Amino acid sequence: MKKYFISLLILTSTYYQTWAQDPACAGIDEGKSPISVGEKTFITADFLNGSSTAFQSTTTVQWLINTPPCIEIRGTGNYFFDDANAANYVDVTVTAYDPVDGQLLQITSKPGVAFPGGLIGAWNITFDIFGKTEANNQPYSIQAISNPLVGTNNTGNDNVGQSISVVGVLPVSILDFSAVAKTGNAVLNWNVTQEINAHRYEVEHSINGNNFNKVGTVTATNAKTYNFTHNNPITGANYYRLRIADLDGKINYSGIRKVSFESNGKIVVYPLPASTVINIVVADNAIGKAAQLKLTDMMGRLVQQEQIRNLNRTESISVGLIPNGIYYLNLRTDNGTEFKQLISVQH
Repeated sequence: MKKYFISLLILTSTYYQTWAQDPACAGIDEGKSPISVGEKTFITADFLNGSSTAFQSTTTVQWLINTPPCIEIRGTGNYFFDDANAANYVDVTVTAYDPVDGQLLQITSKPGVAFPGGLIGAWNITFDIFGKTEANNQPYSIQAISNPLVGTNNTGNDNVGQSISVVGVLPVSILDFSAVAKTGNAVLNWNVTQEINAHRYEVEHSINGNNFNKVGTVTATNAKTYNFTHNNPITGANYYRLRIADLDGKINYSGIRKVSFESNGKIVVYPLPASTVINIVVADNAIGKAAQLKLTDMMGRLVQQEQIRNLNRTESISVGLIPNGIYYLNLRTDNGTEFKQLISVQH
């Protein structure tokens, strides 16, 4: 960029001699785009006097670099000039980061110092930036101004702009994620190719593919393969996804996987929601059989269990002492009939 500017200045030096005291910009650019959230790169900007005539010492010249909120300038000392001599003529300040307006880096001529003209008064500044939030093609620019206004200013070189993009980084790159039915349970497996800043995998379950509840947690340990067994899938369709949390609290989700379970017998449960009692109407082939009935919460913890020696057509269980919430009902008979259903208790 510097070589480009010098060539431009030499080619147009005769033209600029007709202008006196011309605050100008020659270019601005970033080291890399897109960058990831948290990744560091830099911005370099050219600032200069476009005339061979120095500014008067009573004139304040500023170059204002506006950066968008998707990037952050951290601290006030993370910058340097291509020529250390520039520090004799200008001061640099940086405003605090604002999530709406971004930041402003100000290059201001020193009080009482005449900013030089020609090649002497032509420098560039480079400063570090960090990806802050995800955004696409966000503009940033440098603007040259003076106070008092210079009547001989060439407005054609007062502003130069560019844009930058910031992309998110998934803490985990999942190679594959599967969910299969096995002996009445849903077995989930997932393989990862990388774990960056990952903290945990939360396994979520749904009966409709839209509303999910957490049924378990697996800690990220930089392993290549993980698995989880859901012991309480319902009869019918079950949907699973991974809620991936990183150490900074950022959340990402995997794709959704579906597993279906068929009932070996028709059983009806009512009322839903229940307040005091749940009634279970069993199929003909289950009547008279011994059975085990379990209620578990969404995390698979046992809430209530009953052993029934001889199933009647209708069995009733009390839920009056169970807290409000969603539970899994599992009924398994000694002849292999099994039924699982999601129930709700509301007092």
